[in-house]
Amino acid sequence: MTHASVQAPAFGSFGLSGPGRIWARIRRRGFPLLAGLILVGIAGTAVFAPLVTTSHPGRPRLQSRLQPPSWLKAGSTTAIMGTDNLGRDVWSRIAFGARVSAVVAVVSVALAGTLGVSAGVLAGYFRGWVDEVIMFLTDIQLSCPFLLLAIALAAVLGPSLQNAVIALGVAAWPTYCRIVRGEVLSLREKEFVEGSVALGASHLRIIWKDVLPNVAGQVTVVATLMVSRMIVTEASLSFLGLGVQPPTPSWGLMISESRDYISVAWWLATFPGLVLTLTVLAMNQAGDWLRDRLDPRLGRGRLE
Repeated sequence: MTHASVQAPAFGSFGLSGPGRIWARIRRRGFPLLAGLILVGIAGTAVFAPLVTTSHPGRPRLQSRLQPPSWLKAGSTTAIMGTDNLGRDVWSRIAFGARVSAVVAVVSVALAGTLGVSAGVLAGYFRGWVDEVIMFLTDIQLSCPFLLLAIALAAVLGPSLQNAVIALGVAAWPTYCRIVRGEVLSLREKEFVEGSVALGASHLRIIWKDVLPNVAGQVTVVATLMVSRMIVTEASLSFLGLGVQPPTPSWGLMISESRDYISVAWWLATFPGLVLTLTVLAMNQAGDWLRDRLDPRLGRGRLE
């Protein structure tokens, strides 16, 4: 009687590849879902801030200053996240500060996108001296660190919410310009663009109908990732006193104002810092997911 040859089982039969497969599925589906829930929660808090808070974010109550969160011993019964050095409710200031971060991020990204996409399309489509001039200006600005340039612009314009938005928008446009220019240079040689040129279509029509729709996906991904960068930079400007000014609540300003009280009131910096971190991580995860969905070169199989 012959013995059948015993073949060593694959690792997958023992389930050793299972954890890796589960982790990959969580990364592809679980993380984007969690990021979406976090962003929806923060957006809802910003929109309905007057409904989800119990006190005015800028109203001082010195008799209630530096009270711990409500779940701690001797904590405040009305302020779930405690109060600051002026007795203001930390949760109320975080909720209303979400509005400031959202406005700064969206408007500055829109401004930077408008400037950068316009410059990138002009450089990539017309090429020649137009391309050389725009790329020369882009290289000059990219040679300066983004945060340092934003700080310099905010210092020159003066500390305010409006000037912070302008400084961030002007500092960020080269990122869009570089990416869009590369895409347009490739699209310029495509058959459908050459066909439109042969049919006598105007430059404006070709750019509007043929070029911009084909770079919209890349621009959307960059804008999504740029939102988190703008939120962090706005917080940095407010921390340095160059952004939002008191008594307007801002996450960066709250962290700045808590520097002298970290040893006695840890919650002043912890909660706004935690919200800021979660927001940035969620936006980055959403940007990665959106890139996978919109960039056909990455393949949709990664999402299955």
